Amino acid sequence: MPVIGSKISRRVVLPSFTSRGGYRFPRLTQSTTIGVGFGNCRYRTFTAAEEIHEESHDNGNLKRQHPITGPGTGSSIKLASSSSDTVLPALEILQGGSALQISFDLKEQDNTTTQTNIKSIYHAPWLWYADPTYIHPSSGQRLRRWSHFPGWKIQAVELVHHDPTSKAAAATTTITDIDSTSASIPHPPPPPGCMHSIGTVYDDTFRQPQDKQRQFLKVTWDTTTSATTATTTTETGDSDNPVVSYYDWEWLQRCRYDDQARQERAQNTRITQKQALGRHPNCAKIQEIPYAELFPSDGDYRSAKPDTLLRVLHAVAEQGAVLLKESPILESFLHYDPNSAAIDHDDEQGWTHKSAVAKVGRAMSGGSLSHGTLYGDLFHVRSMPHALNIAYTSVPLSPHQDLTYFESKPGMQLLQCVRREQIRGGESVLVDAIAAAEHLRQVAPPELFQTLCRAHATFGKQRPGADMVYHRPHIVLGGSMGQVVAVHWSPPFEGPPLEIPQDALEDYLMAYAAFERLLDDQLFSSSSNQTSSAFLPPDLDAMLHQYACDYTWERALEPGDILVFNNQRMLHGRRGFELLEDANKDEHNVIHRHLAGCYTNIDDTINTYRVLLRQLPNRENLTVRGFGNGSSGSF
Repeated sequence: MPVIGSKISRRVVLPSFTSRGGYRFPRLTQSTTIGVGFGNCRYRTFTAAEEIHEESHDNGNLKRQHPITGPGTGSSIKLASSSSDTVLPALEILQGGSALQISFDLKEQDNTTTQTNIKSIYHAPWLWYADPTYIHPSSGQRLRRWSHFPGWKIQAVELVHHDPTSKAAAATTTITDIDSTSASIPHPPPPPGCMHSIGTVYDDTFRQPQDKQRQFLKVTWDTTTSATTATTTTETGDSDNPVVSYYDWEWLQRCRYDDQARQERAQNTRITQKQALGRHPNCAKIQEIPYAELFPSDGDYRSAKPDTLLRVLHAVAEQGAVLLKESPILESFLHYDPNSAAIDHDDEQGWTHKSAVAKVGRAMSGGSLSHGTLYGDLFHVRSMPHALNIAYTSVPLSPHQDLTYFESKPGMQLLQCVRREQIRGGESVLVDAIAAAEHLRQVAPPELFQTLCRAHATFGKQRPGADMVYHRPHIVLGGSMGQVVAVHWSPPFEGPPLEIPQDALEDYLMAYAAFERLLDDQLFSSSSNQTSSAFLPPDLDAMLHQYACDYTWERALEPGDILVFNNQRMLHGRRGFELLEDANKDEHNVIHRHLAGCYTNIDDTINTYRVLLRQLPNRENLTVRGFGNGSSGSF
């Protein structure tokens, strides 16, 4: 551990403010230098008092002496210590200043140290690019570009302690014209989940602890190696006024990109059978939330309770689905006549704003529904004679995703049970396709999984007024660890194998059969003479079928239930049903099973979720799992 050297007296200057209100760290006229590895590391502590004198004693303890009152009086002044109960991270400049290595302890949520001396490297171009001074304070837009990196080297690094309760530190940092004597610091700090090196992009920083001691990494740049010609000393500094940058220490730890950090993020955010719903005793259970807890009053979507909305979204993020109970049903839904003329446009607009299912969808997505081109913003799935869509019949619907022929499928799908009368069967079915794909990779021959990642299937929707075609693989890998980040599966809407080479078709059919065996527990129903796939060995077929039986969720929805699920992760289907004897003997003109549904955009929905996550006091311990939208999870 670095040890502070012999006794040195020094003068600390009052923190200054810029003309635009930005807070700047003070400069010290002298510093204590600690030799660390390949470079020099300095360790300092600042105070809000106008001027103090510090002494570094031989035992390594820093003590404050003779504070002089002035601006900032009354602030809590705590100086750093290198005593045995204080662990200082090792900072090491590598490759002649091209990178910085930090060694520190990793801690679990209960703050107990589980690993020590974890080394992570931060490259000079990235530190230069992420300098908080060059992040716009409100939009978060970066004012520097990778390509503009001037080739600077890291000359020195310091771990700086600061007390945010000081009056000086309470100022809001803004982007300023940094002069040669100081640099802006990230205040308020970037909260957990923030990708930016500053915290001013959020308007809810009130939840940040106000009395928390903060640490910053200070980087002093060697600008003599600049690959560009500077026009002012502000750009390159000089020996008396070097260019420096400050980074929030906790933010740097969250942004580690070493192999171990990337592996841990992938492990914590990937979707596996541990999160999958199903019948198996070890399966996750779907959360049931009363609708009245989400909407305690009869307002519009904006009246949703934020904490309950977060519960809904978090359940979908973790298990892929959630069930809302006892929602109100519009009277006009109950009296809807499928044989009548087309719905009046004004009436339809009333439905998309007043119905419970639409209100939930709008609350989840920030106010708007999506993908209404083909079926309307609010659609109805009901049994009816002479149906033009198989969904409007009583036959089974195999597990599938909706609208796979869109470039971006719907994010959430919401289905409200309006009516369920005089039928046997008709249960709703859910299957976690992302978890199933990960399981296929674990248990099946590797070439089957790889084929589904390479071969591009053809998805299409063609009917009067619609002509949509899209080519894509069934399984998409992403992230630095190659986890499954998307699945595209919809057998009823698949076309000819236009993008699959002839000599690869047999391999594709075998891989397709294996995956479908995982996804559809009733692929070979009792009405079929076939009991297994002709493409698969019997033992593999049986193993995949058992997984489908264990990890298929099934429930008969009751009137008032709203099933919410992630259409980009989950497959949904329906068991076939039969009509029971109707008291009016008019079963052909009566709706026996009726669902009202809508879609949301995946990006709008994730945005709502992440914004609500900011309010959690333990946000720093949470990661956002992948949503099946082609992107890996994140912090």
